[in-house]
Amino acid sequence: FLGTVPYLAMCKMDGLTCSLKYENGELVSAETRGNGLVGENILHNAKVISNIPKNIPYKEELIIDGEIICTYYDFEKFSSEYKNPRNFASGSIRLLDSAECAKRDLKFIAWDIIKGMEIVPFLSSKLLALEAYGFEIVPFVNSSNTDDYTLNYSVDFLLKKANKLGYPIDGLVFKIDDVEYGRKLGKTTHHFKNAIAYKLYDENYETQLLDIEWTMGRTGVLTPVAVFEPVEIDGATIERASLHNLSIMEELSGGFERKGDILSIYRANQIIPQVSKWEHVGDYNEENHLKLPAVCPICGGATKVEITIGTKIL
Repeated sequence: FLGTVPYLAMCKMDGLTCSLKYENGELVSAETRGNGLVGENILHNAKVISNIPKNIPYKEELIIDGEIICTYYDFEKFSSEYKNPRNFASGSIRLLDSAECAKRDLKFIAWDIIKGMEIVPFLSSKLLALEAYGFEIVPFVNSSNTDDYTLNYSVDFLLKKANKLGYPIDGLVFKIDDVEYGRKLGKTTHHFKNAIAYKLYDENYETQLLDIEWTMGRTGVLTPVAVFEPVEIDGATIERASLHNLSIMEELSGGFERKGDILSIYRANQIIPQVSKWEHVGDYNEENHLKLPAVCPICGGATKVEITIGTKIL
């Protein structure tokens, strides 16, 4: 794909794509990607995201593409109520109440300029200019050659960088640095030909289930947490993983959670422990069956299972 053309290797951010528009240095528009032609107006919430500059020195029209994300560090405060940072960011940026959105610790990560800075020939230079204006830009590696060492270095550097910053990513993007050259390559009905993306894969590790503990989120819903034999993943010792909610736990386990079951564990984006597979071992009996708690371990009150269908609770 790259041949001998200088390129950027960039983190593929896992959030909600957003375009910001500035006129005379002022933020005047913020839209989601939508269907590719028409997006949602989220300007009221973009204005409360702390790392989005409201005014910049560049006075001509400027349109910036980027990603609305929540870092894994900030997501920990909400992880008992939401499955992943991407869904959390997507839902939060669409809130009608800007004051509530401001509490969600969202970030905007710039990764391209759609209009403006036409005299700047390279994407890497445009991104650095945005950084000088106060934007948080996507982690990238700018390379002048494509030998194996450089590619391997790029991948290793970006994965470590995203891990350190707590950025949710789902792959890497390789994009031609020369903007005009990349534009001349054209596009298909599906994508522009100046870039190519690769998804990450997560390595799974098997371990044995010891117990299920229950924690409580802000809404009073009990969240199941798998406790298992410690396993070493990506240099960290993991022994707990959220199962998110009762429905997800029962979908994974088939509805019969037992001590001694074999779990496949991975660290999503090398950070958040997740259960990908649940395998039963041995026969089901009263001794190994992990029952739902009849009494809340937090307050001591009686528990109940509620099923929500639309806005109706059964």
